[in-house]
Amino acid sequence: MISLGGNRIQNWDRLDDVLFAPGIQDQYRYGMIQAKDGQKIQIQGLQSYSVFVKSGSGKLQTDSGEALSPGDAIQICRQERTFTAIGAVEVLYVGVRQTRQEGLFSVITSKDQIKRVEKPWGYELWVTGEKADFVLKEIFIRKGTRTSLQFHRLKQETNVLFQGQAALHYQNGQEVVQQTLSPVTSIDVPPNTVHRLEALTDLLLYEASTPFLDDVVRIQDDSQRTDGRIQSEHQQATVCILTSGKGTRMGEAYSHINKALLPYQGKALLSHLIEKFPENTKVVIALGHHGNQVQDYLACAYPGRRFEFVQVDRFEGPGAGPAYSLLQCREKIQGPFFFLPCDTLWDAAIPMQSQTNWAGASQVKVQESENYCNLISKTVDSRNQVVRILDKEKSSDPQSYAFSGLLYVYDTEIFWEGLASCRMIAGEAQISNGLQALVQKSKLEVKVFEWKDFGNQKQYQDHLAKTENFDFSKSDEFIFFTQDRVIKYFRDLSVSRKRVEKAAMNPKVFPKIDAHNGNFYAYKKVPGETLYTLSSVASFSRLLPWLKENLWTQVSVDSSQYKKACHNFYPQKTLQRIDQYVRKYPAETARTEPWKVNRVTVSDPRNLLKNFDWTEMESGFPVLFHGDLQFDNVLWDAQAQRFTLIDWRQDFGGHVEMGDWYYDLAKLWGGICLNYDRIKKGEMSFQEKLTPFGIETEITYPSCAHPQELEKVLFQFIEQNSLDGRKVRRLTALIYLNMAALHHPPFDRLLWALGALELQKALK
Repeated sequence: MISLGGNRIQNWDRLDDVLFAPGIQDQYRYGMIQAKDGQKIQIQGLQSYSVFVKSGSGKLQTDSGEALSPGDAIQICRQERTFTAIGAVEVLYVGVRQTRQEGLFSVITSKDQIKRVEKPWGYELWVTGEKADFVLKEIFIRKGTRTSLQFHRLKQETNVLFQGQAALHYQNGQEVVQQTLSPVTSIDVPPNTVHRLEALTDLLLYEASTPFLDDVVRIQDDSQRTDGRIQSEHQQATVCILTSGKGTRMGEAYSHINKALLPYQGKALLSHLIEKFPENTKVVIALGHHGNQVQDYLACAYPGRRFEFVQVDRFEGPGAGPAYSLLQCREKIQGPFFFLPCDTLWDAAIPMQSQTNWAGASQVKVQESENYCNLISKTVDSRNQVVRILDKEKSSDPQSYAFSGLLYVYDTEIFWEGLASCRMIAGEAQISNGLQALVQKSKLEVKVFEWKDFGNQKQYQDHLAKTENFDFSKSDEFIFFTQDRVIKYFRDLSVSRKRVEKAAMNPKVFPKIDAHNGNFYAYKKVPGETLYTLSSVASFSRLLPWLKENLWTQVSVDSSQYKKACHNFYPQKTLQRIDQYVRKYPAETARTEPWKVNRVTVSDPRNLLKNFDWTEMESGFPVLFHGDLQFDNVLWDAQAQRFTLIDWRQDFGGHVEMGDWYYDLAKLWGGICLNYDRIKKGEMSFQEKLTPFGIETEITYPSCAHPQELEKVLFQFIEQNSLDGRKVRRLTALIYLNMAALHHPPFDRLLWALGALELQKALK
């Protein structure tokens, strides 16, 4: 242990149930346990302590039967308790050997009850609250920020740095110097000891201290905060997001869904906004066009968060606009608030505390400025203060900034009064009315943020193109991810309903659907890796018998009904999809020249199907089935030693309760030959040219790792179960042709060519 300006520093190789980190006068003790499923935990030698479930895929069960999930905590005084890990969990415990508290007690605090305090540099979670004989906090400090240079008159604390690189600032004589710290380091801070932590990377640390939480003297603070508790940090933030607009600029392709729910980088635009703020934030949502979708999505994605909805009675036509929608929300907003449109995103963190009005903005080209509300500023005390507003007017002023839509309103009455003037700009009631009032009667500061505008279809697709190698999505269904949940959307309500029904029929293989609202259903993320990621012949060999035992169970069906279902699913659907593809590419599919794919002469799929034996396809093998069984939809959890199937097909020819074993086998074979995971990364090419000898098409695409070995395992399994391998190959070719109509170029053209090539091979 060394002393740096009175701060006592000690490095630890590890923190676990064997090694403690002692605090001031050996008062606070920390321990960390990486608990495995079934492991028993007892905390020895501490009279008062807290147990905090930091993370993990499982839960921690108390000896009285309560289950603590990740993020939950229990505080215990003068009791010996035993805990059992149900699954894998990471457990932090902190406590004292001697306590001044009387009586025996234990108190559980759930994740949503733990107080979160926003700081200019990050946040604090007050795990034990304020009334313990010690206070435990989880502290996160963002890279590039730092705490106050401070000391405490009475408070004493022990911090343990768990993650990240930090610089400890301390007093050395008349100077303040610094020392770099790495995990795992304990920092004891006695009273009257100057200290500050600077985050060289993102930091995660824990603090145990005496409960003098208002005792802080700030020598210097980057946000000019005063001594003691900053009340604004403890006030609940309010955010208002407008989702009421019709979104006509997004085009017909996205007319079926609210613009705020369009996916970007795996999340709905609305989720990107919501997750910028703490979980205890009050979020007011203005609803209008497809407002029921917004409510359904939020219920699925954030079941524990607080939302308040306002139905806007006029969201299109004369008098409508952002200002009108925001005014409709006024009764739900008490005091200062953040305003956000639903079609603008920011990468930077949003400052949570301010005692002034500010608008997020950035500079744009002069010729583009007339598309925005421009904030003309001047520098006052090193800050950009707005002096004039030009809404939808060109601005060449060197200190002109385009308003992004992100706004923090501190002087709310002034803003509401200005907004109510409802001066129409470009045919709409605009937010700039409120901004103008702030400029005239108070102050409005510009904060420069780089931002992304998703206001129209081109802008949205341009942003997608910059982040995705290839658009593998379908316009009538979307998938979203939040921190711990998966949400699926289907334009067709019946698809969502049938998928939920199907998952409930076989809970051994499908995730548990815990939310279903309208077009959406959701489930908790399932641990594990896809078979594409594993690339293992052994895993695939293990999968097939598991599928036979747990999924491919034979069902009793009426033969005529099943034949009709096969007819609907195979010839009828295939011919409809081919017709859909032909309408998509009328000129290309009208050519009559000889056609070569990868130097092999092939026939047009329509000609190949003229003599196709559909009766073979109409006599399937009725089983419960998955319907989209390629490696991206199979998860293997090595720790739990179990498979889970995701993203299943909702029905087979209209029937939820049955399918065709051959179809699942063909999907497996198709996914082995064509690695969809790498296709999504853009690893493919399609080139076509017209030569004097005909049309020459060259396609390249990735297969799975070890394709020959996987082919051998699959077709041996097919033979062992007295099934027809040739039928599987023919059906795989049909699957490629069906898919071609649904995807974007160039993948759709590749699928058409590959389907023709494979169908011709399979028919020989």
